[in-house]
This record gives sequence, C-alpha cells and structure tokens, in this order.
Amino acid sequence: MQSHFFYFLARVFIYFVPLIFISLLSTQNVYSLDATLVWDPNSEENLDGYRIFYREDGQNYNYEQPAWQGSETTCTIYNLDDNTTYYFVARAFDTEGAESGNSNEVPFSAALSGTYESYDSNEASYVALLGTVEIGEVSVNHNWKRVAFNDTFIDPVVVANPLSCNENEPAVVRIGNVDATGFEIRVQEWDYLDGVHTTENVSYIVMERGSYILEDGTKVEAGKFDTDATGSFGWVDFSQTFNQVPVVTSTVSSFNEEDAVCSRLKNINTTGFDFCMQEQELNSRIHTIETISYIAWEPSSGTVGNLKFEVDKTDNVITHNLQTIVYNEPLIDPPVFLADMQTTYGWDTANLRWQNKDLYGIDIKITEEQSRDSEIYHTTEVVGYMVFDFIE
Repeated sequence: MQSHFFYFLARVFIYFVPLIFISLLSTQNVYSLDATLVWDPNSEENLDGYRIFYREDGQNYNYEQPAWQGSETTCTIYNLDDNTTYYFVARAFDTEGAESGNSNEVPFSAALSGTYESYDSNEASYVALLGTVEIGEVSVNHNWKRVAFNDTFIDPVVVANPLSCNENEPAVVRIGNVDATGFEIRVQEWDYLDGVHTTENVSYIVMERGSYILEDGTKVEAGKFDTDATGSFGWVDFSQTFNQVPVVTSTVSSFNEEDAVCSRLKNINTTGFDFCMQEQELNSRIHTIETISYIAWEPSSGTVGNLKFEVDKTDNVITHNLQTIVYNEPLIDPPVFLADMQTTYGWDTANLRWQNKDLYGIDIKITEEQSRDSEIYHTTEVVGYMVFDFIE
C-alpha cells in the first residue's frame, strides 16, 4: 500500500449527525445515545473499506475489535451511555489487508446535545430540542432575503410554509442556498404573473437531518430527498416507522429551475408518503431535480424545554374559502405556524395561504393559480399543521 493512502486518512474529517434522540431505558434515569459518523472518502485505488473504533474517556482503543466495518462513508453506533464521553477514529483498509493510521479523533457525549435555552435575534428564535432546532417567522417579498441561523448546523433541513395572504396574487415560497449558517428565501409568483409581490410573512423550522424520539415517545423526523417528480407522484420512505400517521410539511428547498413550483403530498402513512411537485397548469409537467425538505411529526402536544408545541390535522374540510383552525389551547404569543395539505383530492396546482393569526387560531385556505383558466374552486383537503410557542 502506497504512503499517500495513510496520509489522506490522517486528514479524514468525521462529524456527527444526531439520528435518534435520548430515550429512557430504565427508571434510574439511564439513557442511551446513537451517534452517526460521516467521513470523507479515501482516494486509494485498492480501497476495500473502512473501520470505525471508539474508546471511552480514559481508555485505549481496541484495534482488534472495530465497532463498525463497511464500504460506506457513514455509519451509526448504537446504545452509547449518555453518562460517558466517547472518542471515535476511522481507519481505511485495502484489498491486500493493509490498514491506514487513524483519522482525526472526534469526541461525543450527551453534553453535545445542548441544553434548553431560547433567545430572539432579529426575526428568528432558537431552542435546543434534544439537538439543535430553530424556529421563526420572516417577512419576505419577491426579492431574495438571507436568514442566518443562530447556531451552526451540520446537515440542516429547512421547511417554510405557508405564506400569509397580504396580496391576492397566487404565489409560493422558494428557498435556496441552504448551508450550515443559513438560507435564502423569497416569494415567487406563478410564471404567468408579473413577479412583483408585496411583503408576506412565513414561518420556518430548521432541524438537523435525522429521526428523533421525544421523552414521551413522540416520533419526529427531519429529512430531505432529491426528485424531479412533477405531476406524477413518487413514494418516499421515512427512515423510521412511526407509531401513528405523522403530520408532514414539506418545502422545495433548492432553486435549480426558475419556474415556480410547489409541493404536494398524499397517501401519508407510518412508513412514508407520496410526493410530487406542481408547476402552473399551463406548463408541461416537467421540472428539473430539486431538493425537497420535510418535517414529519406525530400528532401530539406538550412542551420540550421551554418550547410549547401542538401538532394536529383538520378533518377533510379545508377549501378555497378561508376557514378557522382553533388551537387546542390558547398560546402566550402569536405562534410559529407551519402547515401543509396532507391529501391531493383536488389535482389542480394549489398551495395554502393564511390570514388573521393570533393566540387562539388562524384562518387558512387553499389557493389555486389561474394560468390555464380563471376558476379557483378547490375541493376539500385535509391540512396538517404544527404550532410552536415559547414558555416564559
């Protein structure tokens, strides 16, 4: 094995993406953690795979017993004790059995999950929810606006919708340039319109990509995928099986094609959902590959740290006319509100808009575009929503 193989591995960067949140294992307040590691691929021609080793604080690595071995550049180590600090290294090996030296060493412990805290910074609010989560509401028009995260993410999932309805011209939320420090967002009118739009408000949530279990057993997932499915639906698998059908809210979180586009969902169950993009009806059903971000959260309500949440869905009653969703409990402040149609009973291109958000509820409707015809009637749909508020 050539020497450059060892040198390259010494520069491998391993980072963590939390996949499963802390879950109670016993009545003695003992928890387990799962940690996912990701590293850069090695350039060795005869590369056969990688081995992951870990040690507890104060102990040595046992290089005779790897914690994981395979050809992928990511793996998950399960059932780690939250009371212990662990250290991880990666090694590569080739087809002749030679093994490289260690990569950089990466520490991991429950302390890296953060503590509950919140603060306001411009238009964004932050809360550490067994890992980094940010929520907020931003005012945007047709010009791109940068939203900076309060913390640095590793693999952020950004979901923002629906738009308010300060102007009646139908429009969608577009997101682009998502990175570890923030994202860009704007209002985009459908292509047949002039493209100039007044200021609208839209709520957003940012989570590290992964699957989570809250202390009460509620399952949550933040995911993303790439697709060019337009007009016809394609199936998307969750990375976990939910206990009950979750509420799913999604956003096209890239700007690879300039044509306006929105997302539609249907057939949501405990293992996944059907998804497609929709352009205006006058267009052909073709759109380039975009990244789709989604949050799936089981219907539930409660608090995590100082964050109060309510996740629920309506009956099959939401149409093109404004209807009021009343929260199960009044809130302290006007909340961060996210929502999405959970069904596609009406096939015309459409998305949600809202008005009159307050401590008790919100008015919401389905808005169709009019590129092909003037009618805006939309049949009944089920709408899933997520409401977040801070407790003093």
